[in-house]
Amino acid sequence: MTTKAPELRKIDGNRALDAEPCPVQTSLFLSDITLAFVAMRGMTASRLKYLLSMRPARLVDCRPAPRFDYAPFDRRTVFLLLNELGIVYEDVGRLEPETDEPPSFGVTSTAKAFLARLPSLEPIGPTMILCLDLASARALAQVLTHILKPKPAQGWEVAFP
Repeated sequence: MTTKAPELRKIDGNRALDAEPCPVQTSLFLSDITLAFVAMRGMTASRLKYLLSMRPARLVDCRPAPRFDYAPFDRRTVFLLLNELGIVYEDVGRLEPETDEPPSFGVTSTAKAFLARLPSLEPIGPTMILCLDLASARALAQVLTHILKPKPAQGWEVAFP
């Protein structure tokens, strides 16, 4: 004679959660205050498609020369996908310098360009920030999480997917 194993129930404190339907999670982002810094060096079409399928509300491109020619993708295909997914695209890496000095694509100038284009980063949803490489992504995260306004009370959630 075999006994039936008891069904498992999710418990939150003293409250059983199995009576409530679980909300559908359409994104891998934890909240509207998530900043995901993505290193684009070595990017592949499948990884780019996967990252976009996470459905950030905003995609901010901080690369000095944005490109999306990852076979079979091209710029047109990527922007059609962004439009289909309802993702807002901002290109802050191509702002014209305010002086006659040659453009510098270091962290400070990128952060200044970011703030010039997006002085207020309202939490309309998670933001994915495209950077040239992992080193620039980490450096930009260090700067932007301290200077972006309005700063959430609990601070920005930072990810490096």
